[in-house]
Amino acid sequence: MINKEIGIPYYLQLASLIEEKINSRLWSEGEKIPSEIEMSRMCHLNRHTVRQAVDYLCVRGALLKVKGRGTFVAKSTVDFLEYKLSPENRFTDNVRQAGKRPDNRMLFCEQTPAPGHASRALMMAPGEPVFHFRILRKVDGKPFLLSDNYSPVKLLPDLDQQLSSAASLFEVYHKHYQMQPRRRKSTFKAGFPREDEARLLQINPGTPVLRVDNTLVASGLLLQYTQACYRGDLAVLSIEWEEDYPPAPG
Repeated sequence: MINKEIGIPYYLQLASLIEEKINSRLWSEGEKIPSEIEMSRMCHLNRHTVRQAVDYLCVRGALLKVKGRGTFVAKSTVDFLEYKLSPENRFTDNVRQAGKRPDNRMLFCEQTPAPGHASRALMMAPGEPVFHFRILRKVDGKPFLLSDNYSPVKLLPDLDQQLSSAASLFEVYHKHYQMQPRRRKSTFKAGFPREDEARLLQINPGTPVLRVDNTLVASGLLLQYTQACYRGDLAVLSIEWEEDYPPAPG
């Protein structure tokens, strides 16, 4: 349904609803979708707004207009990746195991006083210095997640220099600091992207995102706090719980 209270343009909300139907296979490839008049009645929107949404999805390659016949589903707009969360999972390994190509781009790394949410998560005094670094991670060349990360300077001196030449964050922790980080806590929340997130992830403002906050611990020390924003149209997150099996008889 169109939400008229959240400030997102109606045509973008409608485009997201249509994409959901395509990606969930409710509307299959080659199927003719309802006409602009039918959709305007169904969604209580004017035809101009419906036409904007349809044209937007035609540009994305999700829909195809055929003169004199109507508009058809061209293809699914996504190739979902099941991204497995575990105490020690690493993005690069995770993506490669799925048969896809990972790519990491460090957008910036700077030393700054810890903001309130980071100091609370890391149990630091407000304003203590942290390294704040932002990473854009891609899968097969397509933006997949954006993360803001905070690490205490006192635990990880010269982290900014190490990250400038490293391909893997976990490799830096392991080789340079002799640490083996583990995920201590994760929280999940669905929402919509901020303007900068939508731009970097190359999605429209009406595309849902999944926000995951993580804290990493090593040797009993809180090492990193991460706020990750996953594209809701690409990511399926899964958690594999360890199961205790009874010992074999005898």
